[in-house]
Amino acid sequence: MNQNTTLKVVITQDNTQAGPVTVGEYKIRHVEPYRHRAFITDVQAMAPGEYPMDWTGLTPGKKHYTDRDYHITGVPADLLGLPFLQMCNQHDRSGGSEWIRMTSDSDVSVLVGVDVRVNTPLGWMKIGQPDGFEDTGLELVTTDPTFRIYRKTFSAGEIILGGNTNEPQNDSGRGMYVVILDRPLLASQPSSSPATEADVLAALKDADPERGRELFLHPKGAGCVKCHQMEGLGPKYAPDLSDVGSRAKKAEILIQSILDPSAVITEGFAQQQIVTVQGKVYSGAVLEETGLSLKLINSEGIPTTIPKKDIEERIGTKLSPMPAGFNKLMSAQQIADVVAWLMTQKVSGDREGFSFRDQSDRTDIHLGEQRIATYLKDHPKLTRRALVNVMTPSGIQVTRNFPPRKPEDIDPGYSGEEGIIHPNMHAGIWLGYGDIDGNDYWRLQAKVVFDGFIEQPTGDKTAGRFAVRNLMMSEDGERVVCTEITRYRFERAPEGLLLRIDAEYRSEDHDFYFGD
Repeated sequence: MNQNTTLKVVITQDNTQAGPVTVGEYKIRHVEPYRHRAFITDVQAMAPGEYPMDWTGLTPGKKHYTDRDYHITGVPADLLGLPFLQMCNQHDRSGGSEWIRMTSDSDVSVLVGVDVRVNTPLGWMKIGQPDGFEDTGLELVTTDPTFRIYRKTFSAGEIILGGNTNEPQNDSGRGMYVVILDRPLLASQPSSSPATEADVLAALKDADPERGRELFLHPKGAGCVKCHQMEGLGPKYAPDLSDVGSRAKKAEILIQSILDPSAVITEGFAQQQIVTVQGKVYSGAVLEETGLSLKLINSEGIPTTIPKKDIEERIGTKLSPMPAGFNKLMSAQQIADVVAWLMTQKVSGDREGFSFRDQSDRTDIHLGEQRIATYLKDHPKLTRRALVNVMTPSGIQVTRNFPPRKPEDIDPGYSGEEGIIHPNMHAGIWLGYGDIDGNDYWRLQAKVVFDGFIEQPTGDKTAGRFAVRNLMMSEDGERVVCTEITRYRFERAPEGLLLRIDAEYRSEDHDFYFGD
């Protein structure tokens, strides 16, 4: 099914209804792709051009150049979802050993994809040499060139990459290389000195919640997302942690749960052991149980359905399906990072009414279980603050998708901007001005910077509200033109929802004007 649908199910016997009609709603859940932690900063090229990082990762359909309409069509499994640097193809004749500089806060494997039409290896890559790049045998396919992928590991710090050709004056007919980044998040071998609770507590003072988020959600991280759904990612196989920061109260509780998962087990999640008549043994928490079958989830996050007629023995245990051994898999600092992030996972308001789930770059607004809007506090392309993906209480979306999705958001007959008209300018519900003191916020030429909540998100069964302070920056980013104080209030209404927005603009030290 490719759309939301109401399903009606009934059991029949010999074409005669044998039970009640059960009605259910089939809803398609769109999940935003995982966004990597921004471990690369200060990207600089030797000539003017746009070189942005794509932190949502390498997937078919994306553009690999900022100044051409070519796009990726084939990605090897080993590269799928890795963050990459969008390149500027007008620099395809760049030369020398120092063309791009960037800084990484951690050790990283840099994968450079070279156009297969390049006949002579690029000198600065030193392919096959001890201190150079090595051929991975992988190829990235696009609508223009195919790229051969080479890898080299760099230590944390500055990374320097050379130009696209050995002879800038003579070479032509090839695309600018591509840059993909990969990092091991966990040690290749378990630690021989397991982390203790004291070690983790000591590491909390230097903990970074963003590193913790990465370890929790990253496909190559600690594996938590295999069972715990967070930020819309992962299945709901394990207890809900969306407000664990409110419930845990102290970091020690979370540390104990990670180091010794079986010490305290959420009711209903204790592991069961099933022995079948065929002699097979299965262990896991019970996800579903009917009169005919039993569905278990094991410690790897893999579900198994067992017909009840095949069960010979069923034994309850006092073990958690969450695996032990995280004290060897992760360092004390990494566990502290995860705990620091989990402590930020808080739900404010009324979970049966209006509630809020705050993240570093956004605040999700819920009415009951239904997310009704997201307030974007920060976004690399949408530089004004906005309510996006606004929905009715029943889940009908009333604003455009943001970010836009293909193919549903493609505008027929429109060839610019990858087929989507103004993908960033009309993101949702927002306040925008074409001229404040000579600065254009409508066309995203000047930034609006989130400066914090002046009234924390709060809600009850009838209404939800919050207030923010934003800084209206000049186009050059050097000064604050004015301060925007905006209050948002969501209310239940007979027709659905009523949204009230109240904004004021002020400056304590200079005058400013609103233009056309």
